Amino acid sequence: MNPSSHLKINASKVAHQIIDGEVIMINLDTGSYYSLDKAGAAAWSLIEKQISVRSLVEHIAVRYEGDCSEIERAITSLIENLREENLILIDETESEPSDAGLSPQAEKLKFEAPALQKYTDMQELLLLDPIHEVDEAGWPVSKPDFV
Repeated sequence: MNPSSHLKINASKVAHQIIDGEVIMINLDTGSYYSLDKAGAAAWSLIEKQISVRSLVEHIAVRYEGDCSEIERAITSLIENLREENLILIDETESEPSDAGLSPQAEKLKFEAPALQKYTDMQELLLLDPIHEVDEAGWPVSKPDFV
């Protein structure tokens, strides 16, 4: 993976929400849902900003206390897991979306390698739900009245 590649959420296939520091994601094609917390949630928040792989690793290393090579391996592994589950896309072009406005926390937290938790127990229900058939306006969207 090229360190200057940029990451972005696969917005057309993924619904996600951060609740109390935990990210919940649903792959709308498969009905699987996922969770990330701690460093994984911080990484997801940075991926939302379409950050480069290099910048993502650097920001996590600044926020968390731990061995830099261990952090790099763990974040690279997380990126690969997210890509394999079709939750993120990797843009190999070397354009430079802004990494500005990303500041470290005042106090470093102890780094724990993020683990993407996958759940498949509600696949049938999630695939039946109309949320997976939405356009870019989101859901729910009121329909115009026809007279």
